[in-house]
Amino acid sequence: MSRFPFLALLRQRLYDLLRHERDEASPIPAQPGIDGEPARDKLDQRIDATAYRRAVVSLPPGRREIFELHQIDGLSFVEVAERTGTSVAHVELEIAAALTHLTTRLHGDVGRPA
Repeated sequence: MSRFPFLALLRQRLYDLLRHERDEASPIPAQPGIDGEPARDKLDQRIDATAYRRAVVSLPPGRREIFELHQIDGLSFVEVAERTGTSVAHVELEIAAALTHLTTRLHGDVGRPA
């Protein structure tokens, strides 16, 4: 089990909010696409990716660096702390703040054109 289960819970809550809002607001019916995958799922994936990129770019530079090293590059908190010259506690706080920011930003972006 993860040392920081609240981060996984926050990330899952973010995805749940996005899915729920899109299901409620999407005028696109769930119809099979060309390859059998529902067309709305493909649109959701594109919107999710665009909104996610926009939200990550909106993070303050230091927080974004820590977030990307951990979430995108897959480094552990200890490795991120070593690479950035900060403490593990600081990395934990920055990741939590980044996830909170992204949750707020993405929840606000739901329904906005990509």
